[in-house]
Amino acid sequence: MRSRKLRGQTLVMVALIIVVLLGCVAFAVDFGHTYSVRQKMRNNVDAAALAGAQSLPTASAAKTAAANYYALNMGLTASNVVVLGHSGNTTQYRIGSDTVDITTPYSDAKTQAKGIPASNAIRVFACRNVRGHFGSLFGLASTQHCLRSIAVLSGSSSGGNAMWANQEIEILGNNNLVTGNTHSNKNLILKGNNNSITGTAFYVVHKEIQGNHNSVTPQQTTTKPMPSVPNSLSYYKALAQANGTYYMGNKTFVGNNLVLKGVIFVDGGDLLIAGNNISGMVTFVTSTGRIGFQGNNFNFTAYVDKLVAYAANPTGQGCSIPNIEVAGNNATFRGTLYAASGSVIIKGNNLMAHGALIGNRQVIVAGNNARVTFDGTYGLGGSNAVSLLE
Repeated sequence: MRSRKLRGQTLVMVALIIVVLLGCVAFAVDFGHTYSVRQKMRNNVDAAALAGAQSLPTASAAKTAAANYYALNMGLTASNVVVLGHSGNTTQYRIGSDTVDITTPYSDAKTQAKGIPASNAIRVFACRNVRGHFGSLFGLASTQHCLRSIAVLSGSSSGGNAMWANQEIEILGNNNLVTGNTHSNKNLILKGNNNSITGTAFYVVHKEIQGNHNSVTPQQTTTKPMPSVPNSLSYYKALAQANGTYYMGNKTFVGNNLVLKGVIFVDGGDLLIAGNNISGMVTFVTSTGRIGFQGNNFNFTAYVDKLVAYAANPTGQGCSIPNIEVAGNNATFRGTLYAASGSVIIKGNNLMAHGALIGNRQVIVAGNNARVTFDGTYGLGGSNAVSLLE
């Protein structure tokens, strides 16, 4: 009788021990799973904040870059980024299973203590509900995990060139000012009067300087690789498709007082922007064709990756040479004009370009009173000095 009682007690104890051991195993497995999720989220928020900071102080571009990079790190695309709403400087997104709040301009005690302007800071705050593999069997519900990262813009790099060409840089007009260095893998041609390059004009093969009152410091050097575009062509195509601005064949935007926004992608044709007083935060992309600006009073700021215009044809094959041409007066570009296999040609007067002009063939300034300034905020070939504050 007593032995039966003892056996019964033993079975109860064994059962309790098994339950406790299973609970410990479940806790260990779920803890490991949660730790892995948090590490991935930490990487996502850090990478997104740094990507967004590269586009500061332009808040909308910084938020877009941060959200898109968050999606990419989750194995998603820009089409998976859904805007849920806005509150003050914060835009809330749904990216996969995560809720992501991106705030810029951003200010808190840390940024204020370091004297960082709010326009130079961005915060990414992400939350995800994590359900354990086994914990729910023991009544452990899913838990919400939130992580944040703050990145700041601390300055612009001086490592880029205001103009870069694989074959030739030509400045042919009068009263043109280039602030920063230039680089040509072949020839440097400077004609006209009262033209100035404040930095060093690097060339590899030949220089020709004519005209009066031109100020330039030429220096022979070795060839340098073409500055790279941050993302693939399919990335910009996806952004345009999500924005409803993807077009097949030739596309023309014509009119006055137009406002354009987002990535505008033209697949298999030329893109022409024609008219007066056309503006917007925009990135124009063609897969094979030319990009042309005809008219007066353009004012464009790069929407993504510091690019205002990107003629992406990598080979130059097709019916036309994929140049970027500006023919008109009083055009302002805050960003890079990038011709992957063609030339960047400026024919009008009073151009203001803050960023870089990059052409695989030539960069030609044939007008007057152009002001081209390398700016790490908008110019490829250099990078913003960004860092994580938290």
